[in-house]
Formats: sequence, C-alpha cells, structure tokens
Amino acid sequence: MSGISNRYNRLFWLIILAAAILTPVHARAWKFKDIFSGYLMAFDYMDLTKALSESKFFVGNYSDKKWFRTENAGLRLQVRLAGELVKDVSFDTSVNFEYDIANVVRDPNMSVASGMSVYFKEGFISARNVLGFMDMKIGRQYVFWGRFEWGGCLDVVSPWDFVHMSAEKENFRVAVDGLRIYFNLPKDFSIEGLVLPLFSPNRMPLDMPAKAGPFDVALQKAKTPDRGIKNMEAGARLHIPLGDAGEMSATYFRGFDRFFSMYVKPDFLKKTLNFTPVYKPLQVVGIDGEFFAGPVNILFESAYFHTADSSGKDIFIKNRHIDVAAGIEWDATSDLFIYAVMRYSRLLKYSRQREYDNVKALGEPDPYVARTNKYSMVYQLRYMALTNLSVHLMQSINFLDWDFMTLAFISWEARTGLKLYAGTVFFRGKAGTTFGRLEPYSRLFFELRYSF
Repeated sequence: MSGISNRYNRLFWLIILAAAILTPVHARAWKFKDIFSGYLMAFDYMDLTKALSESKFFVGNYSDKKWFRTENAGLRLQVRLAGELVKDVSFDTSVNFEYDIANVVRDPNMSVASGMSVYFKEGFISARNVLGFMDMKIGRQYVFWGRFEWGGCLDVVSPWDFVHMSAEKENFRVAVDGLRIYFNLPKDFSIEGLVLPLFSPNRMPLDMPAKAGPFDVALQKAKTPDRGIKNMEAGARLHIPLGDAGEMSATYFRGFDRFFSMYVKPDFLKKTLNFTPVYKPLQVVGIDGEFFAGPVNILFESAYFHTADSSGKDIFIKNRHIDVAAGIEWDATSDLFIYAVMRYSRLLKYSRQREYDNVKALGEPDPYVARTNKYSMVYQLRYMALTNLSVHLMQSINFLDWDFMTLAFISWEARTGLKLYAGTVFFRGKAGTTFGRLEPYSRLFFELRYSF
C-alpha cells in the first residue's frame, strides 16, 4: 500500500509541474504572492491516557511525568499554491513539511533526520464549464457528502483521522485521490459523480491486549482491497432544488467500509488468537435534505448500508443496517452558534445473543458485542467570547453504551494572521465500544499558527 501511495504522491507533483511548464505565459503572469500562501505552526500534543485512566479523573500525582507525556511536538510548515492556469482551469495544492522533535528526543536510537516528514494534504486541478455544462476536479481532495459536518449518515467518502485530531478540520479528516464531475442540468438540478481508484481507510490504530483469557493475542497486518478496476470505488449524487425552501439529494456509493472488520482465528496449538483487520465491501443508498425555517436550518439524512453479511450471522462483519439522522444549525445570537444532531441506527437480521455466545467461545470472558438499536447525539457550540477569542465545544455520545468523544478548545487571534489554539480531545467508554477503543489517543493540544 505504501508503494502505491508513493506513486500517487509523485503523480500529483508531476501534474502540478507539468501544468506550470505547459502554460508558460500564464506562469510568467502570476504574481508569486497571489498564488502562494500557507502557515507555520508550532505544536505540542500531550498524552492524556494515564490521567483518564485514574478513578478520580485528572486527580493524581502531577509530578509523575507520565501524567502529561508529550506525544508529538515540533514545527509544521504548510505551503499552498493555488492559481489559474488558463481560463476556467485552476490548480490548488497543499504540502506539509513537518518536524516532530518529540519522537527523536524520546528514542535515542533515532536519527535527527527521522523526525522530518513531507506529505501531500491536497493536490487537484479544477476545470469549470467544460462543454458548457460540466465542472471537474481531479486529484487529492476532501469529499463530504450529506448535510451534517458531524454525526451524519452519508459522510462515507473522506476517512476520519482519530489519531491526529485537534482544532482544524484538516487534522481529523483525510483527503482522497479521485475524479469528481458535476453535471449542471436545467432548473438548478445537478448530478455529482465520483470515482476513487485507491481505497483510503480511517486512521484508527488498534491497541490490542497481550492476552484474551488463556490465549496470547497477535495482531496481523490489515488486509486492504487489491488494486484493480473491480475494486475502484464510485458514487453519484442527484441534487434537487426546492425553490427557496431548501434542497434535497439522493445518493449512491459503492466501495469499501472505512472501518475495518476484525477477524479472529484461534491457533489452539500455540494458544494464540490471531486478529486480522479486513476492509469489506459496502454499498450505501440514501437521501438527505435541508430546509430553512427563519434563522434555523433543519437538516436530515437517511441511509441503508448494504454490507458483506447477507445472513446476519457473521460475527466478524457489521450487519446490514439503516441509519436516520435529524438536526438543526442555528445562529442563536450574533455570538453563539448551535449545531445538534440526533441519530438512530438499527442492525438488520441480527441476534445479539448469538453474537455474544460466538465471541465468548473465542476466549473473551466478558465480550462486548454491538446492539441491535443504537442511539447517539452530536452537538457543537461555538461562542465568540470576545472579538478575537472564541470557545468551541463538540461532543459525540452513544447513549446505551455511554461512550463519548469530546473536542473542546479556545481560539485566540492575537493579531492578524497569528492564532493560538489550546484544548483537548478525549475519548471515554468501556472496552470494545466505539470511543472506548480510542482512549489511548486522548490528548491535550497547543498550537501556535502564523498564516501568510
């Protein structure tokens, strides 16, 4: 997989370079300051695992350096080049140059150079008004489908990055490599088509226990879809205007689940349980819409998820299920923004008792298994306390299992272009729950960013 990713990174560099070479007149006409932007950021991410694991929650021996161990710290330079190549054809690319000093300091065997990394965040070329009715975008890009920024049913394309979460969206989502085409139809109807040649999973590492009952635990290499035309992901959205009242869309996506299915195979001779993450096929059909009611924007989404388990008896694959979400966006005052979503999910052809018995037979003394019905809520508050100081709170809660994720931070614009972010992201829940699995990635974060 890494070899394939490297090829795509080189491809994007070649696209941008070729575009500049093939349009010398426009390249000479560019003013460098008009196409060049970015930021320089100092960051410090501190591990909260020990603090969160204490029974009294943040009350303990603060002289213990493991309480707030620096996980990542260093500098990040993002360089963005964006401009027009020819009429109606433009490019936009962002590259990160990052040096993480924490890992170098922590491991004396690491070389100083090993803390340096360079990677693409985005890189695409856009073409507008092709043949008079099409817009196109090819390259590495973010694709957010549905109506909800958090907690939606149809946002199944751009993966989540649970490991690097902090204040900015680019730190908790991952751009995908693909071709996006918009067909502009009469009366403001449109069709959006998407093709992804390379699968991208969520960034959600798994920490395994050393033992499960009498068995040792061994985590095997994840199995991702083979490269090839048959495994290319594709989707389409039909956008339907509703006059001044709002808009609706119908969506179809055929690809792979960004969350892995965990296969467990016991080796009784070696008394070992082999855990293998496998990314399985997924099809999604859904509708969504938004309606304006004065200052309140009412949103809804509904989707059917067609997974690889047709019988409902495979304990390793999430069952086929339906999801429904409804919520609001509301500028309550000039300083306060409120976003709230309620979501319901139901597994189809599912016996919780059968899954419990099968998982327990693998050696788990008290296994966690999914619920037939799942209720969750996501809310987000943004409050402008001062002209240059804002407070942000976002929380996602699964009610029956009572696991949750919280992202809370302040953003202070000290001067034009200079911002300070300080906050926390933490996950809590019982072992096996959605956010319980992510507790080791809870952190405090501090970011000082200068944009240019």
